[in-house]
Amino acid sequence: MKGAIRTVIFLVVMLFFAASIYAACDVTDTLNKTAAKTYTVNGNDYEIKFYSLKNVSGDLVVKLKVNGEYTGDMEENMKYTFDDLSEIRVLDILPGSVSLNDLTQICFNSGLSCADCGTCSSIKDCEDNNPCTIDECDGDPLECKHKLILWCRDDDGCCPESRCTEENDNDCGQAQETTEVNASGLNGSNMTGNETLNHTSLNTTELENGTITIECISGDGYCPENCTFETDLDCDECSVDADCDDGNACTDDSCLGIPKRCSNETASGCSFDRTCLQIGARTEEQFCNKNNKMLDLRGKKEYCHDDYVCLSGKCAENKCKGIGFFKTIGKWIKFW
Repeated sequence: MKGAIRTVIFLVVMLFFAASIYAACDVTDTLNKTAAKTYTVNGNDYEIKFYSLKNVSGDLVVKLKVNGEYTGDMEENMKYTFDDLSEIRVLDILPGSVSLNDLTQICFNSGLSCADCGTCSSIKDCEDNNPCTIDECDGDPLECKHKLILWCRDDDGCCPESRCTEENDNDCGQAQETTEVNASGLNGSNMTGNETLNHTSLNTTELENGTITIECISGDGYCPENCTFETDLDCDECSVDADCDDGNACTDDSCLGIPKRCSNETASGCSFDRTCLQIGARTEEQFCNKNNKMLDLRGKKEYCHDDYVCLSGKCAENKCKGIGFFKTIGKWIKFW
């Protein structure tokens, strides 16, 4: 009876092991050496090129290129993960002859899908027309961020209030800001027709039948009481640091300046489960890479550059070492 149980367990484990190696691929194809093909997966275009083939100590290895990024030397069944989290695996290497080209069969899985793209795709999507912010498209998923300029610098179009003056920033002028309103009917006012009022007085001056409503205009240096940051960039974006929490544990979130703006300074590391892991840190299934992204730990013979990348914790000659898989199974079967 025990023998039958051991056999069943062994077969189940082996089937699972085989399935993990030959997992479903977004693209499976055979490429000619030096040839490139373009594939569209999840709304993204990928140009994949079979770059080179060589013999290294009796082992055939290929190098591939995806959207301009090269893999390392890869043997059969090796996998490489790119910066956008797309992955490519070498299924087979077929050396050519005088009349036949070198061939390689690949399995490719795309990285970020459109559902992961966030609210922007480039800095252009994040332009807020505020000369006192640095516009960025950053994060995972991508989202617009507007970092407040706090330095005093001539001719950049920005004068950080309360920090700079005409003496150290020629963008700081002394012109009084005014807004045109229809002043006829003001209580206690001798003004008639369309005249100008100082911004300060507009906050408290009332009409006989209500309160003056000022138009929300970005860039005039004034935030009327009826306006918000969403409608007038001269208004505060935040009140306290907590308003600027971007959900990334690896950013320093601050509410700074006049008007107040959110600043999310990025630190080195990976945001994971509301904590910031250092580069090289590992969880049960993933590691924090040098691009501040969490990636899956890599198995035997997969490309590596550091020990922490590998499931076994051992990397040699850019290949992950094994973890005694069959020995582990043997002990498990023996236990049963």
